[in-house]
Amino acid sequence: MATGFPFGRYHFEVAPDLPHVGSIPIIVGPLWFGAGYFSWVVASTLLDCADRRLDRALDFIALPLVAAFVMTQWDLVMDRSESTIAKVWIWHEGGADFGVPLSNYLGWLVTSWLFFLAFALYLRRRNAESPRAAQRSRTLRLIAILFYLSLGLTHIVPWAIGQSGDVADAARNIWRIHDLRETTVAIMMFTMFFSAILAALHLVKESR
Repeated sequence: MATGFPFGRYHFEVAPDLPHVGSIPIIVGPLWFGAGYFSWVVASTLLDCADRRLDRALDFIALPLVAAFVMTQWDLVMDRSESTIAKVWIWHEGGADFGVPLSNYLGWLVTSWLFFLAFALYLRRRNAESPRAAQRSRTLRLIAILFYLSLGLTHIVPWAIGQSGDVADAARNIWRIHDLRETTVAIMMFTMFFSAILAALHLVKESR
């Protein structure tokens, strides 16, 4: 935040009265953990339960990487509306994506990949000690996939309402609110929605 690495220069405007860790509201931690767990389950399901085979090099490498992309899809969907319209956080120099810089998405990808890689290391050690610990019911995985999907579907209602007018980012670039909302829904349909539906189809395939 202060240095601009790795996301870019920004600051939070939301919840000034809530507890903070440095300049970050503490509520950000649970949100990241929840979305991270859902993303991990989606990625693992897409890779045919790769979290059960982390002793294999390909699964150990692939799962954290795919999970990082699935996680970053969430930010790709929600960041422009939350920062440019709601101004939950402010990008100091704005950015080409309706006020959001590309560095933000790259920062999300790298940061989430590092977290998922550390989690994979932990799971690989735990799975070696207790192979049954890696098993997760289809119902729990389906719930996680639906929660991940719901994170994206929440953007449909603001778009459907059809809010008009313009909004400015911190760099004083002017954006049409309707264009921003419609772009968000389009991106959501072909990223989060697609990933969630594909993961659900993998679950159906497993049960046959």
